Amino acid sequence: MFRKVYRKAYELIVGRVDRVKFAQKIGVNFPRGVHLYGKISWGSEPWIITLGNNVNITDGVRFITHDGGTLLYRSRIPDFEITKPIVVGNNVYIGNNVLVLPGVTIESNVVIGAGAVVTRNIPNN
Repeated sequence: MFRKVYRKAYELIVGRVDRVKFAQKIGVNFPRGVHLYGKISWGSEPWIITLGNNVNITDGVRFITHDGGTLLYRSRIPDFEITKPIVVGNNVYIGNNVLVLPGVTIESNVVIGAGAVVTRNIPNN
């Protein structure tokens, strides 16, 4: 219980003060040159998210790394789970309230408009 309260407090304080440091602490993979603005949800497996150079992620962006719908079939297949990484290339801008689904690769030189739901890979340029 204490650990859960501590994690939530840490997220609220450090996550707002230094978003890059918080993302590194929870395991998101990226080099220098990443710019994070506002509240970003990294999902339950942030360590399988990889960001490239010069990536800008704005407020309300959510990364989903697993498919929760598999819970419906756990009685038949106890270890059934779909968890896939998310990869973002170089020079990418992700607008407000974008939802990035499991297994998506956003290649380089891409702008994702506000409110988009990214369900498939996005090619370069």
